[in-house]
Amino acid sequence: MYKILVFDTSMNGCSVGIYEDNRLITAQHTAMLRGQAEHLVPMIEDVIHKSGISYSELDLIGCTHGPGAFTGLRVALSTAKSLSLSLNVPAIGVSTLHAMCESIPHQNKNIAVILETKRKDYYCQIFNHNGQELTLPKNQKLETVISEAQKYSAVIVGDANGRLKSETDVTFEYIDLFFPDCAAIAAIAVENFTPNTDRLQNMEPLYLREADVSFPAVKK
Repeated sequence: MYKILVFDTSMNGCSVGIYEDNRLITAQHTAMLRGQAEHLVPMIEDVIHKSGISYSELDLIGCTHGPGAFTGLRVALSTAKSLSLSLNVPAIGVSTLHAMCESIPHQNKNIAVILETKRKDYYCQIFNHNGQELTLPKNQKLETVISEAQKYSAVIVGDANGRLKSETDVTFEYIDLFFPDCAAIAAIAVENFTPNTDRLQNMEPLYLREADVSFPAVKK
């Protein structure tokens, strides 16, 4: 089985884990609003050391490729690409939404993964009880999020539950989840990985909305 280094910086934290033989050997998570660029590599070093697996033994690198925080995605993907090149190990990107879905025990119910954009909209995708996509990943306004969750009778999973509850009177089953589990990232990476092809697979960031960029005022 694969020895896999996985990590996530797409949300409000930094997670790193080592996965082997269908189990997570060791993992770390630190909540943070910013600073992933400074924390990710030291956390990788620490997790590698604690796992007893050397860099040379790795078979695969997996990381979330979005949607999520613009800077966080770039940190994870650039780190994965650098490690992939230096170690000559394949790297594969995994959807943050899919990883969030697979991070909870399935209950024979549809799952609406709804994540904060920190704007007026939400990142959203709906999966069935087997983790298969029922909708495409999108950024959506509240009305559409509620309508689709009702349509599929979905349990709502994610980090936006507090805001959703304050903005709607519609009753749902909610499961709070603030970051994807490293084991879920690894399992999806293995499932989606195609050996003996490209070294980098699915490693472009999944942006569902444009980055907010402000420009300095032009002096007249």
